[in-house]
Amino acid sequence: MENALKDWSEIAKNFLEGTAILVAAIWTIFRFGIFRERFAKIEFNLDCRYIGQTEENHIIELIAVIENKGLVRQNIKEWTFDLLVFKKGDKIDETESSINYQVKFFDKKISKRPWVPTIWYTTFIDAGTKQVYTYLTSVPNETKFITIYSRFIYPNTDDFHSSQRTFELESIAQHNIAKSNV
Repeated sequence: MENALKDWSEIAKNFLEGTAILVAAIWTIFRFGIFRERFAKIEFNLDCRYIGQTEENHIIELIAVIENKGLVRQNIKEWTFDLLVFKKGDKIDETESSINYQVKFFDKKISKRPWVPTIWYTTFIDAGTKQVYTYLTSVPNETKFITIYSRFIYPNTDDFHSSQRTFELESIAQHNIAKSNV
């Protein structure tokens, strides 16, 4: 009788251990395979705010917003932006295949400028947080449109994330003036 009870308890123990291993395996597959928790879940947006005008330039603030919707901290490196300017007299050119036949902006005001000082090397965004980075610059008064293109690289990989957005300078100026009068 005692041996039978011992055998049943051993069977129950083995069954529970096997079930626990199976549940852990299924959880791991769902968590890291199907829901892809090991991959970055970054939302990356660009914006522009009009500050004011001088005799020769418009002062603008470029804004990068990164939100980490994942469960782990994300480090980023080589985070740069380009600022392209389309002036009032520029002709529209949609013939360049390297930019997928989009309107070409001929004046690259800023090229591969870092969002954060290069001495920092990298920056990071903790899980579940949103960070805002800004860069104050100017564009000539004859500017009609601006395009911001930004990109960063995830450390230890060749993977990158990019964002691009175009603004009509007069529209953002009017929008910001209207907001400041409220």
